[in-house]
Amino acid sequence: MKNMTGYLFVTMLLLNLMACGKSEVSEGSKVEASGKEASDPGAVPDGSEWELDMTKIDGAWTVVEKQRDIAMELVPGGVSNVLETKLPEWHPDRVIESDQGDGVIIYEFFGKTEEGEATKIEIMWQQGRAELLVNEWLH
Repeated sequence: MKNMTGYLFVTMLLLNLMACGKSEVSEGSKVEASGKEASDPGAVPDGSEWELDMTKIDGAWTVVEKQRDIAMELVPGGVSNVLETKLPEWHPDRVIESDQGDGVIIYEFFGKTEEGEATKIEIMWQQGRAELLVNEWLH
């Protein structure tokens, strides 16, 4: 490892994935985004990628968000219903599941409208309820 941050990223990712029955990961890389540490994805054996956003809280590195790309079929029905109500005929090209680690999951939907305009919709999922977010979610 070139730096301690990379080591922490791999260690935190490995511990997290071991809890899910995974035991091997490939190393991601550190980037700095909007004043916090973030990391490019590392891959697990099935090829899926997880991105962990980390920041120092009280001097200790802490995972503040876990993200992964998912298929639309994996989105909870309540979230899908809110999206369909907002944009009935729209189908996203990309879906990101962003677990905040406190029971809140933000689903980010990306795609283009019929007019070709890039669109991003965020929906919060918490305690079985979905809410369309008007402002972009911040940690």
